[in-house]
Amino acid sequence: MVKKFSLLMIFLAVSGASVAQQPLGGALVHDLSLCDKKFFHALVDHLYEVSKLGNLQTHNDYAFFRVANRRMPSRSMVRFSEPLVVGNIALDGYFDDIVDVNAQTSLISWGFLAPTSVRDAQAALKPFLWDYDRFRADGPVFVRSELWEVASPEKGWQKIATESGEPKPGTLERVFLIEPSRDVPRHVRIGCSVQGSVTSSIVQDLRPDLSE
Repeated sequence: MVKKFSLLMIFLAVSGASVAQQPLGGALVHDLSLCDKKFFHALVDHLYEVSKLGNLQTHNDYAFFRVANRRMPSRSMVRFSEPLVVGNIALDGYFDDIVDVNAQTSLISWGFLAPTSVRDAQAALKPFLWDYDRFRADGPVFVRSELWEVASPEKGWQKIATESGEPKPGTLERVFLIEPSRDVPRHVRIGCSVQGSVTSSIVQDLRPDLSE
């Protein structure tokens, strides 16, 4: 009887730990799906829990997961010491990479890694994603996009479906997407990409950690 009781208590403790992560994971996925600096401020708001995942660095009112080298695919990710559970998805890592497309254009990407499929991730994360109604399937990718015109900042982020390929000069494309990972087998990337004429003010608004 004692053994059965002990096993039951262990099971409840483990289950409780997983359930306890649900609100945190859902909140972080929601803030990430905004594709702006709110996600990095949210990491500070949940500093105690998030610091357990690994390699978290804080700076004033924001925090970020530090990767070894943003410009090297093999070193531009962090694997968590324990998964962050959201729905039935276990987020087990974070990616943060920069690709210089040409002298005028950069591609900046960041977000979570999960050992699942695009379809299953989309279904599990649907309740947490900002502006979900604008998401669309685009081949093997699930995506939502916005456009910024550098010469017309008063327009803000325009909610339009951008085309594939490089953005037009003087514009910036921001997308939240779920896509197969090229670097981690049997994983998907759940996160943001910004491509185009990246200005310093845009970087400050979206990625305060890049000033580190």
